[in-house]
Amino acid sequence: MIQINCTNCKAVLQIDDAFAGGVCRCRYCGTIQTVPKRLKRAGGNGDGGALAESAEGRGAKSVYARRAGVETAGSGTGLDDLASIVASSGLTSNRLQKNAAPTAAASATTISTATFKDRKTVIIVSAAAVIIAVLLGIIIVMAVRDRTAEVAQGTDTTASNSGSPTPPVNPQPTVTPPVVVPKPSFLGQPIPEMSVAYVLDHGSASAAEGRLDLLKVALINSLKSLGPERRFQVVFWAVDPNDVQSWPTSGLAYATPQNIVLAQNFIDQVYAVGTTQKTPALKKAFDAKAEAIVLLPIKSFPEEYAGRVLEQRSKAGSNAKFYCFSLAQGHLGAELRKIASGTGGDYKDISISELHSFADQ
Repeated sequence: MIQINCTNCKAVLQIDDAFAGGVCRCRYCGTIQTVPKRLKRAGGNGDGGALAESAEGRGAKSVYARRAGVETAGSGTGLDDLASIVASSGLTSNRLQKNAAPTAAASATTISTATFKDRKTVIIVSAAAVIIAVLLGIIIVMAVRDRTAEVAQGTDTTASNSGSPTPPVNPQPTVTPPVVVPKPSFLGQPIPEMSVAYVLDHGSASAAEGRLDLLKVALINSLKSLGPERRFQVVFWAVDPNDVQSWPTSGLAYATPQNIVLAQNFIDQVYAVGTTQKTPALKKAFDAKAEAIVLLPIKSFPEEYAGRVLEQRSKAGSNAKFYCFSLAQGHLGAELRKIASGTGGDYKDISISELHSFADQ
């Protein structure tokens, strides 16, 4: 046994001869000790120790002193000394490097695995965030689109739920179509004068082909075209010279809606009857001072008919313009044209089909 004193705690250490020239650790303080090749043996005197065998001669290697019961406790200084001793004593071997390599590899593997797991987690979280953002964008787009559709239709679901309607955004102004007022006319003939007297035949011949009934409807349409600022009178040829049917009974009435209704009630009571006379009816029209006279006979009359009418007009002191008509009776045209041209008026022969069309207006 080799006996040495610890360089740190000065404790006496007994070391096997096999560790001569190597290193050992103090069992008390853990300090690394260098075992000399020659030391005193345990139990020997201070100057006479046996010579330790050479470590190189025996082929012994420097090792740590590992005996059963030896405690391993050290300080920072002892470890530094151990590193220096190992480096100087040639104990740096491949076995130590092999032991360190697996540890480094294991650490690298652990780091790589952790890094992979972190990257995978980041990818999953990023993908989830993208999906959530896309879903939110779709929801917002659909909400805005529905809201826009509701506004475009002029409705508001919020207002409807609250019970108070909300007017549509930018409401289009209500465009009222212009009221088309027909120009004053009778059977297509314009009547620009401010007053007119209708002198119409209703003898028995007027019942043929429904002439009188169609004529009544066309007459009402003509009254409606005059407008409330114009005046009118309706006179039918008389069967009895002392009982001339007219509305109003004297003078002229404004073509207001109320007066037109009254005139229509009067016209509805007129029927085709016997033989009528023109002279009493024309006198009533002249007395009313109408500016225009509509003359529509249905029965035939003598060739001197035009001269008699013009003479009667002259005696009455009337300047009335005559608009003369015949209902599919062209043979009356010659005399009626004379009357119209002699007063500055006009003449028309109306067919039955045309009379139907004017009655349907």
